[in-house]
Amino acid sequence: MTTPHKRTSLGFALATGLLGAALSGIHCGGTVEKGIVDGGTADSPPPPGLPVPTNHRPTAPACPTSRPPGINEDSGANEDSGVTGFGCTSDSQCTAGKNGRCTPSGHNAGPSCEYDTCFSDTDCAKGDVCECGGPSGAGRYANTCLPGNCRIDSDCGGSGGYCSPSYGTSCGAYGGIVGYYCHTAKDQCENDNQCTEGGAAGYCGYQPTTGNWTCIYSFCAG
Repeated sequence: MTTPHKRTSLGFALATGLLGAALSGIHCGGTVEKGIVDGGTADSPPPPGLPVPTNHRPTAPACPTSRPPGINEDSGANEDSGVTGFGCTSDSQCTAGKNGRCTPSGHNAGPSCEYDTCFSDTDCAKGDVCECGGPSGAGRYANTCLPGNCRIDSDCGGSGGYCSPSYGTSCGAYGGIVGYYCHTAKDQCENDNQCTEGGAAGYCGYQPTTGNWTCIYSFCAG
């Protein structure tokens, strides 16, 4: 009677051991898959040796709390004249928000009122970046909150991680910067000068649908 008992115990132990190993393998596989560099997660920075992005955000600077005057064609003396046929003709018409300025659109659409919506990242929704305004940079004049998956480089996996501004996927610089995103090992590019396929001058932008940076050759005329 002892022999069958011993066999039963041994068989049970072997079965239990194999099942445990299988479950352990599934658990470990899931953990590794979640953390692999090619997964494109914010905590998976590019490996050493890849080009450093020209534009990235090592710190979160505060934006100016004051702004220079905008367009003042009529100095507000004739606010309802509609002389230009556009959104505004002077700063005095821009009273719906902070630091209202009558600014040119740059897209042949005429001037319109722009307002500062933030002065630091903490003024924005959780995770969003406060992009300082100006004639260059974001393609707008006012400070604006932008979405993304990082605020500064350290959000992208510590040493070797970079948080960079990206144009949109259809209009490039015409639409300005649309958000800040981490670079990962599955990126196809880090800088615009890598995007020269067929002799074309493209730009390196973040693709929300695939979660990586790729060369984009789509532009809109201003």
